[in-house]
Amino acid sequence: MASLDLDTPLVRALLQNAPVGIAILDRDGRHRAVNAEWCRQTRRSPSEVVGKTASEVWGTPESVAAEREQLERLRSGRPVEWQDYTHREGEETVHYRWGFTPVIADDGKVVGGVAFTLKVTDQVNVERALEALQRAEQDRDLFLAALGHDLRGPLGVIRTGADLLLRSSAALQPDVQRIAARTVRSVSRMTRLISQLLDFARSRSGTMALHPSSFDLREVCEEVATDAAVSDTPATLELALGPACTGFWDRDRLEQLVHNLVANAIEHGAPPARVTLRSDGGDAVLVVANANRGPPIAPETLPRLFEPFHQPDREHRSGLGLGLYIARSIAEAHRGALTAESDAQGTRFTLRLPRS
Repeated sequence: MASLDLDTPLVRALLQNAPVGIAILDRDGRHRAVNAEWCRQTRRSPSEVVGKTASEVWGTPESVAAEREQLERLRSGRPVEWQDYTHREGEETVHYRWGFTPVIADDGKVVGGVAFTLKVTDQVNVERALEALQRAEQDRDLFLAALGHDLRGPLGVIRTGADLLLRSSAALQPDVQRIAARTVRSVSRMTRLISQLLDFARSRSGTMALHPSSFDLREVCEEVATDAAVSDTPATLELALGPACTGFWDRDRLEQLVHNLVANAIEHGAPPARVTLRSDGGDAVLVVANANRGPPIAPETLPRLFEPFHQPDREHRSGLGLGLYIARSIAEAHRGALTAESDAQGTRFTLRLPRS
């Protein structure tokens, strides 16, 4: 093989059917042939390319540098691994990934080379869009964390002042007493919302710290039921708690998880809400269930219940839509799982937690 022979059935079939752009070059770096895919990617016809070098085809500083490297590799017989190459086509920036391998004759002489190209503009644009989205999400999470942290101070001052007014309520007129009581309730609600924002930011950044200890999960269920009975909107829970269910968990976080599930059941379901706790091998299984107010939740909608800021009942929303997201984050931080089911009998949230 003394020269680069292009007029063979094998070469013709390769040029016609290859899924990548192929350009065949002689020893001087001039294009001898290009396939249809190369023409499609580069928007150049064979007549615009054959007989010309890369710098003559593209006329850019990048093409001059690429041609220089190509010739150096040709003369040394060394291939070029896949590299990224960018150039301008009018107002568009076009991205390619290309590689190059010399063609060596039987006598060891380099008689030409083959360049392979892939147009990756769409892929690069998608990657950059994803990176920008990730940066935006990180900025949002940092903003929420900073906002939640900075709002706690002013709210504490407001709460302290309202508490002082209530403690001296005997000397206040009834209208002032009602305003002070409403202020305390509003501050408590704002504090809960801020705590949810902080928990959301922690879960997104992977900084939700756990402080585990050994305790009986039945105690947490009973405390949540007591809190529900004496809240601003009292609700009675039906508890079905089995034998002692002790594990090594973060008590405050699991109390928050159970409270979020119960609050969701009370807000969106028909009373009464039911809390069932049992042991299943090495796991604790907690089920919070309620009857549906309307038709069951559609199967395709169930996974979305755990998405942040998702609020299926927008007409009666009272929070940020983070309760179930945070509940699942707490479950996963304990190496557990939280799932949802809905049918004609009602909607059930099932928490499964390893006990150690």
